[in-house]
Amino acid sequence: MRLQRLLAAKAPMVICVGTGRTLRAAVEELDSLDRPQHKVVSLVGAMSAGGQASPYDVVMRLADKVGAQRYPMPAPVLTETVADREALQGQRAFAVLRELRDQARASFVGISEIGWQAPLHRDGFMTDNDISALIEAEAVGEITGWSFDAEGRPLESPVNERVASLPLESPPERLTVIVGGGPQKVPALKAALKGRLASALITDEATAEALL
Repeated sequence: MRLQRLLAAKAPMVICVGTGRTLRAAVEELDSLDRPQHKVVSLVGAMSAGGQASPYDVVMRLADKVGAQRYPMPAPVLTETVADREALQGQRAFAVLRELRDQARASFVGISEIGWQAPLHRDGFMTDNDISALIEAEAVGEITGWSFDAEGRPLESPVNERVASLPLESPPERLTVIVGGGPQKVPALKAALKGRLASALITDEATAEALL
């Protein structure tokens, strides 16, 4: 696996990760390593605005697997208000995360569709009103909480204004790999690749055929 090969290197490196079921499952398949010189950095918070933690957090599990230093994001996926996001991102911890992201060798992120009972909605990280607003704005997918349209353009919407994650890069300034598959994600994957929100994709054969 590409992530395994990167992490096996002995030279110190920074790896950034998103969150999600597929990416968490991929991490569980990794062999254990002893790489305390590496740093694993989260691009997205792993809790709701109400404080509920995600069961699919990746940064902590990956760091456990490889014995790396861990840098979780101390924030929810979506804040209650724009002012809350600005206050959180003004903290020193966010400056450290941004600096580390700029040094990263690669980023691995999950992807999700936008719709009723999509993962962020089902797991309580977006409200009914948030999802309704995104559907009305014709969002087709999200990466690290950032919603985008069918052209892969991040939406200019009140919901995206409350996303606490580090900004998406288009085109990416480092290797950025989407890990995800399934028929429900095909429109989101097409849009993300079209909008150059990633530089590589790890998926299953059926999803790859659908994309082609």
